Amino acid sequence: MVIKRRVSHVHLRKMANNLLEQIKKENFNPSRIIGIERGGVPLAQLLAGALEKPLNTIYISAYDGENKRPIPKIDLRGLTYSIGESVLIVDDLVDTGGTIETFKTYLDQQHVVSKSAVFYYKPNSVIKPDFFVEQTDDWIIFPWE
Repeated sequence: MVIKRRVSHVHLRKMANNLLEQIKKENFNPSRIIGIERGGVPLAQLLAGALEKPLNTIYISAYDGENKRPIPKIDLRGLTYSIGESVLIVDDLVDTGGTIETFKTYLDQQHVVSKSAVFYYKPNSVIKPDFFVEQTDDWIIFPWE
């Protein structure tokens, strides 16, 4: 049985503060925050503001119409990266992990250091995010959905 859980803006702000504490504790100082559209943008905005870092967004599509792509397609929105730069990749949750894994692989090829931050992480994911608040199997319903 799938458990659906609705989260509020207030709860999300508390979780964003939890992530911020984790990032500061690890002394990770990214040059910028990259929010994955759509769900990662609200969290990315909160973290970019708190860390006083520039915010950029990208779009990653795992589907071509109704067909799942073998490899998700990345739209960088014109962004370029410098060798040795460090970025924080932000999304609302990691389900299968394919989205963040694809983008991290791209950044590795560009010699960019990256870490990831999400509210929720599902245990069946192919990757474990560097920063997350909760591991869950629940179906999460965000305020922007």
